[in-house]
Amino acid sequence: MPTKMMTAVRPNDQDRVLRVVVASESRVHGSVMEQMFGVRHSFMAAEDSKDVHGALLYASGWFVIWLEGSEAGIEATLRRAGRDTRHARMRLIHRTRGHRALADKITLVTTQGADQPFDFARRIHAIASSGNSMTPAAIWHQLSAPCTLPPPGEAPRPKRGIAVMACDDNSSIDVLRKLGDRFASRVVYQRFADGNPASRDVGGAYVDLDLEGHSSRVQVISRRALGHRMVRESLANVKTLALLLGSRPEPAIELAASVALAANTAASMPDIQLVAPCELIARSVGEFLKRGARRPLPAEIVKLASSEIVDFLAVLADAEQVGA
Repeated sequence: MPTKMMTAVRPNDQDRVLRVVVASESRVHGSVMEQMFGVRHSFMAAEDSKDVHGALLYASGWFVIWLEGSEAGIEATLRRAGRDTRHARMRLIHRTRGHRALADKITLVTTQGADQPFDFARRIHAIASSGNSMTPAAIWHQLSAPCTLPPPGEAPRPKRGIAVMACDDNSSIDVLRKLGDRFASRVVYQRFADGNPASRDVGGAYVDLDLEGHSSRVQVISRRALGHRMVRESLANVKTLALLLGSRPEPAIELAASVALAANTAASMPDIQLVAPCELIARSVGEFLKRGARRPLPAEIVKLASSEIVDFLAVLADAEQVGA
């Protein structure tokens, strides 16, 4: 999934900070996310880096750490990471000063299925060789949700894609897998967590589609994931949000309520399409979206049987890129 993790920060809002991105080979055994929860606990408790905000990514056998804050705080954080036996061959790939882009104290992301370790190492080498020409945010986007279309690291990144939410998360993942099978593209799975010590991780997934000369990304967002800032902000890269409403009114309204709540804190929202076998349910959800958010959320109704959804999303993904 993709992952735009920043809030807009005006230059006069705060002083410039040191911004550092490092990468290391992972030596983790067992559950990576459980290990990352341990890192979260230590980072939040550290007294010598209270001003530092960070993001930690695990992907393809590598860790990537993005830090923003004072030089002293970042150096203290990197010293701890350097002593951590879960990291090997740590290398600096970016160091600049600029305005803070990370809104949350800490963000955890895992990405599974995008690259082999060697391909991911190529991405890191290319970034490190670019001479700080990329922003930390651009580096994070490229490494946390890389385009999977071949050749690795060279395929054009989809401009704006579509997102899918369903009343049942399993059904949306099933649709994504069928899209991947149709276009011979692998599905990439992601997990997200924030700095709340009591919170667990939430899931997402995406697939990149080769559409004869152009590409598109289709991502699945779970209802729980929509409660996380980084996931909500990723909607800025989405042209259309397709809500798969199913045939039961109650779960459909619950899904709409989650979308309305996200819209209340989002700078903008994608176009919304209400996909359902029953037009009455879709109309009810449409009315809810018009009055359930702080601003009306207009939506288009698409009456489809469940067997037609994969075809519909394939056509929609192609149309979005042609019109981008």
